[in-house]
Amino acid sequence: MELKDIIRNTTDTQPFNNFEVAVLREIYRTLGGKIKDSNRTDMYLLMDANIIGNLALDKDILMYFYSLYKNNLHNTIDGNFSSIEEVVVPQMKEYEVKMYQNVNSWRESTNSVVASDSDDASDALDWEIDYGDVVNPELTNHLDDSIEQGDLDDVFDMDVNVIRDLNESIKKILREELNNEKEQVIFIAGCSSAGECGKKYDFSHKAQGDMLQTALGSDFNVITLSHVPSPLSEIKKHNNPYVVMFSAGGKHSNSVANEIKNTEKDLNKIYIVEPYTCGSQTLKKVNSSISTIGNNDNVYGGTSNCTGKNVAGKIDSESDHWSAITTVGNDIKNTYIPPVSTQPTLDIDVPKDTQQKDATYVSPSYLGINESMKRKIKISESQLSKIEEDLKYWNVSDANPNKNKYKMGVELEEEVTSIPIYKDTNPQKNIYEKIRREFPNTPEYILQDYFRNVILMKAPFNRPAIKVINNTYHGDPIPYIKGDGSGFWYNYLKGPWKLQVLEVNPMSFVEKTIRAFEQRDFGKVNAYEVPDDEERMDTQMNMRRDDGKNEPVILLQNPDGKYELMEGWHRTMSILQMGDNDEGYGNWDKVKLRAFVTPNPDFNKK
Repeated sequence: MELKDIIRNTTDTQPFNNFEVAVLREIYRTLGGKIKDSNRTDMYLLMDANIIGNLALDKDILMYFYSLYKNNLHNTIDGNFSSIEEVVVPQMKEYEVKMYQNVNSWRESTNSVVASDSDDASDALDWEIDYGDVVNPELTNHLDDSIEQGDLDDVFDMDVNVIRDLNESIKKILREELNNEKEQVIFIAGCSSAGECGKKYDFSHKAQGDMLQTALGSDFNVITLSHVPSPLSEIKKHNNPYVVMFSAGGKHSNSVANEIKNTEKDLNKIYIVEPYTCGSQTLKKVNSSISTIGNNDNVYGGTSNCTGKNVAGKIDSESDHWSAITTVGNDIKNTYIPPVSTQPTLDIDVPKDTQQKDATYVSPSYLGINESMKRKIKISESQLSKIEEDLKYWNVSDANPNKNKYKMGVELEEEVTSIPIYKDTNPQKNIYEKIRREFPNTPEYILQDYFRNVILMKAPFNRPAIKVINNTYHGDPIPYIKGDGSGFWYNYLKGPWKLQVLEVNPMSFVEKTIRAFEQRDFGKVNAYEVPDDEERMDTQMNMRRDDGKNEPVILLQNPDGKYELMEGWHRTMSILQMGDNDEGYGNWDKVKLRAFVTPNPDFNKK
């Protein structure tokens, strides 16, 4: 759902529809029925409550509804927006908000934001400054940035200027389609945690859509809709989309099937997943859609008639309802035949002489390279990213990033990486380069893992390390790494590091690592609420190997020879299970595990 789909003209003053009332009621609840009642602005309260995620809204829609809330609150009694007979529709504009901030000298950053007045536009950027990231924003759109490296002081001024009016011209302004090169999947979510069905369920609309996106993978783009409004306007925008209706979304099955048939699109791309067919109206609509489609092959049922058992062509007796989203995503992905690619390909000459002269040569199996001959292969962009990952990460012999080279004859026109720290335009480049110079003998793999998971990490209620480095240490990461004097991270990065192939079982690790293995049941239980834990574990189970050529994990070694696992949990747990001999993990067979290893800094002599 996009702003262009729901924004009103300023003259459209008819009463709010059910969807508008539901969103306004949630804003009313979050803000306590008031406007700017505390020192924190309404933006802070709305973003802290994750209203974007809970209601599957985008940032422009939230700003639009907040403006509706402000302009109509005075006409409600106890937040009953449905009682307003003539609503006030504000003139929405797109603003350019230019921030001036002391950075030893100054910093100028320009973002755009949809708002009805300059105060709201300023408040949105204020939120990004305090809690988000101006360069990678969540509530605004980054346009331009000019930075002088140094201490980031208080924001001392802002310029707010109108870029354009939106309401009447929104159809022209926001008509861009999302990622046209991917298969579009319109997902009509079921009842959610917002409580629009009379009670609050486990997952928001967005979370349900994210489940489907995870199962489908990168060839698909999921567009998540609420089940409350009609989905037909979204379906009409796309040439031949998949349409997945889940649970309460099944009530749209008849109208969707008729729309797909009347526009001569593919009826076999309609999926009805565990619809609420213990209700007579939904049962009638689903049966009618089955007649239109011609079969119920893509109708999924669960354990009862309230989850579609009485209409289904496929029944999962072990479904917990939510798991059906993943099931249908996997089915679509497994039956999908991608079109012939028209994307540019890269020619790579594989040298004929591939005999290893030292330990630096690696021939990735996913390229299908025959080492006995020279040939030219064409690769896609995704394969290129894998080669690049190998070039950056696995080119190790004595773990010196300045000595190791990849001997594949691969020439890349531009240097790319999964985190853009090598690009001159990236503001974190200087910080990363200072870390590299401080630790010249540390493998690139270790430095990048630390940079991603410590320096760039955002933790709730904690100031990001990158901001501390800029503000407190004037862009110098070394004092931050040295910390409070214990120097754990400094000694961790200093090493010395060795790339080794170890023979281990669970008892080769320290007690706290073993305890984590137990709590996670070696990857079968998401005890720590790790994002995408099940999918990541499944991936590693499919990729695991017993020859010690796995992607390296990161270990600290204690004086007693035990290892503490720092990074690579899914890889390690999947490989350890290859030694499972049904005698209890304490007696599992030892397996080969490739790892970067350094002495545990906690045991360094003071």
